[in-house]
Amino acid sequence: MLSALGEGTPTARFLGSGTHLHSKAVASAAGRYGGLDSVRGDIGGAYEMSGKKTGDENLSYVHGACGVPLIGSTIGDLLDFIVERNPDNEALVSCHQNLRYTYRHLQDVCNRFARGLIACGVMKGDRVGIWSPNYAEWVITQFATAKIGAILVNINPAYRAQELEYALRQSGCATLIIAPPFKTSDYASLLREVCPEVDECEAGQLSAKRLPLLRTVIGFGAQDVQAAFIRMLNAKSSILKQARLCDAAPRVSCSRVATS
Repeated sequence: MLSALGEGTPTARFLGSGTHLHSKAVASAAGRYGGLDSVRGDIGGAYEMSGKKTGDENLSYVHGACGVPLIGSTIGDLLDFIVERNPDNEALVSCHQNLRYTYRHLQDVCNRFARGLIACGVMKGDRVGIWSPNYAEWVITQFATAKIGAILVNINPAYRAQELEYALRQSGCATLIIAPPFKTSDYASLLREVCPEVDECEAGQLSAKRLPLLRTVIGFGAQDVQAAFIRMLNAKSSILKQARLCDAAPRVSCSRVATS
């Protein structure tokens, strides 16, 4: 179970779509799913039956001393697999937001957001920045970007305007997701300091002098940003059929180097 506990760091976060799951992460769940051999065997069997390749003789992987091999699957695939086995188990809790998600509910929300990102023009290999403290939306974004093969860029929520500009320029983010104000950080106001154009353009059509690659801003929670997709994102997501997300998923590989 993932947990979002207010001001601190999430107790568990997954890496991007191009990252193998380390065996220790699987071992931590072994008790719930009937032992480590069961977890490893069931997951491996699921991918073998689906016809997916779990390895490539031309690639090599290095990890610490451990008798359990890495799992050759993507984060999105693993979420779908767990949903099949435990759809009604609790998956994500955000206490300060009073939100609770079962695995099935989390999958539905992640898939909907992934389709919304596709509708906004986000493609495999694109950099999607998230500038937010600990919210359920952070976890949802991580799974959604993994499912479509986008590269998630985690921007420190304590950054000020100058640091934000540096991070966005260095990473090449075309999309930025921002949280509502938290403590002394008003993320929309800080963004305006380096990107005043955000209040002068339509959603998804940002053209900023200091951030030339940034095209889309997505806000969640209570926001007041003219160029941000907020309510529009769900509307765009509903336009796309589930098949569109299914088309994107096979192009995402756990062995792909995270570069565009």
